Amino acid sequence: MAAAPSSLGEQIREELSCSICLELFTRPKVLPCGHTFCQGCLLDHVGNSKKVWAFKCPNCRQQVMLAPKG
Repeated sequence: MAAAPSSLGEQIREELSCSICLELFTRPKVLPCGHTFCQGCLLDHVGNSKKVWAFKCPNCRQQVMLAPKG
């Protein structure tokens, strides 16, 4: 288990970081389950999925359906 952030700045950085790339969000996208990821990280994740119209959230594995235009 990771150590708890010790300062307010560290807590904020943790909240604003993508759990895929571990960097601050770049063009953040929120999934219906409430998890947020960088747009590029999600595109990479979906690209690795066999079903391009649906994929599972990398954090909670909830099924996410894409709109017709993505």
